[in-house]
Amino acid sequence: MFLFHLTRPSPIRMALAFLVLATLACNAPWYADTAVEPTALPPLIGTTPNSQGAPISQVGAGTATPGLAPTTTAAPQLIALQDMNLRQGPSTQYPVVGALPKDQNALIVGQNPEGTWWKIACPLGATGAECWISGGAQFTTASNAAAVPLAVVPPTPTAPPAPPTAAPSPLTAPTLFYLAGGDVWQVGLQLGGSNDVSRTADPQKLTSLGTIMRFWVAPDGRRLLLQTEAGNSQTLALFDLSARQLQNLASTSTLPALPTEYGNVDRIFGTAAWFPNSQKIAFTSNFVSREGPGVGSLDDWWVVDMAGTANQILPPGQAGGAFAIAPTGTKVLFATAREILLANVDGSDKRSLISFESVVTYSEYQYYPQPVWTADGQSARVAIPSPDPLDASAFAQLWRVGVDGTAVPQGRVLGNTLFNPVFWSADGARLAYVRQIIAASNPPVQLVLAQGNGDAPTDYGNSVAGSIRFLNWNPAGDRLAYVGLDSSGRQTPYVGQASGAFTSLPFDPTAQLTQLLWLDATRYVAMVAQADSTALYWGNETGQTAALATIPTRIDQAAVWR
Repeated sequence: MFLFHLTRPSPIRMALAFLVLATLACNAPWYADTAVEPTALPPLIGTTPNSQGAPISQVGAGTATPGLAPTTTAAPQLIALQDMNLRQGPSTQYPVVGALPKDQNALIVGQNPEGTWWKIACPLGATGAECWISGGAQFTTASNAAAVPLAVVPPTPTAPPAPPTAAPSPLTAPTLFYLAGGDVWQVGLQLGGSNDVSRTADPQKLTSLGTIMRFWVAPDGRRLLLQTEAGNSQTLALFDLSARQLQNLASTSTLPALPTEYGNVDRIFGTAAWFPNSQKIAFTSNFVSREGPGVGSLDDWWVVDMAGTANQILPPGQAGGAFAIAPTGTKVLFATAREILLANVDGSDKRSLISFESVVTYSEYQYYPQPVWTADGQSARVAIPSPDPLDASAFAQLWRVGVDGTAVPQGRVLGNTLFNPVFWSADGARLAYVRQIIAASNPPVQLVLAQGNGDAPTDYGNSVAGSIRFLNWNPAGDRLAYVGLDSSGRQTPYVGQASGAFTSLPFDPTAQLTQLLWLDATRYVAMVAQADSTALYWGNETGQTAALATIPTRIDQAAVWR
């Protein structure tokens, strides 16, 4: 999915202005295998039984032959029989610090007292000081390992304390948050019984940083996640809405240094999202060249808790440039430039569900499809464009992915969806997208509605031609908002029903509707930009609107908690 972020022209922000997450990480897949790493294995991993059941040394163990002078013992080493996790200690209780791909060798430097895990020399890219790997016969084969010494075992990690009982949310009614001038503001809203909306107070400035790039509201309404930038360093921070306190969680300057093969680059944050329980946050990281615009995705995945403990769940090359956490909080979908992957949120049981050709973007960047879970968490939807989106026969293949790992191809939608993504309603029953077909006949751009599987596509509403922009579905999935052209050719915003009835919104035709956020099934708050200011309006499905506030600057981002 293409991301655009227009800010001051620093090297990082210049890159973000053209950001389409790129895959430049390792080609060999490393699969998290937590589910198959044993906590206890038979001892004597340096030996294997002979046909009579007696242990014999592995090939090359360096044993002497009678009557001959002893030879020099070769260094002990192992080979991975499958893609393996490396851990900080000899148990799956320890955090993952790296990976060893299938068929790759490693130097053995020690073993645990039970003889079930090897300590190895950490490979390039490992994030810990020690690297341990399971010694089970199904996982690794060791050689020259008869005299491997015992290694000091790191202390077993203690279980993290149970999260404190959540305090009541300070938000009791729908609340609008917006980002302007590098800080976040808040506007409390009140929904009246007569289908109207009012604000409870003037806009309130929550932060005084001036460096905020993006923010995310926690599902429980207690905190904001902020992404800030200072120089070449970025920080993820929490803002507590009750205590009005700021707490740093993670900084790109403290994440592990990237291997030298990435070149002269800085590490920046990619995408971020709250877990449904509001107690953890997931994020990815990217790299940006110091020598000019250009961003590459590391395809890694991190999870940080409210105490600021960040754990790398999947190392570079093992996650994706886009991800979506299921509403159940147990599964996550990753999108790479060629695959859709499903895994448990701890990185285990990772599977490739869909493979596809990479999409040509006619630039140095790569395209990542964006999976979307339905509200019940039982399935997800994803649209994957055909390889050349500028071809006259371009289309997007629709898929339904079950939480159980099933992936079922559904219908196709025609046209270039590279810049015109498919939007599903919250229940996945309907979709909308702007159809743009690149052909010599220059067919009109059209807003199209269809069933969630792509069946029964229809040209929507007033059959607008030319410039059109779909905004979003309401929470119930039976109404939508979009911007099109009226009969005189002016850009006009509309709200309508999926059945086809629609009404125009009476905003100043010289202004621009930048965002429309639904408060419930029929009411919304709209941001209308004109010159250097932004007007906030409320409205409803009948076309009624009224002013809420005027902001003396442009709004960069807005979100509603409801």
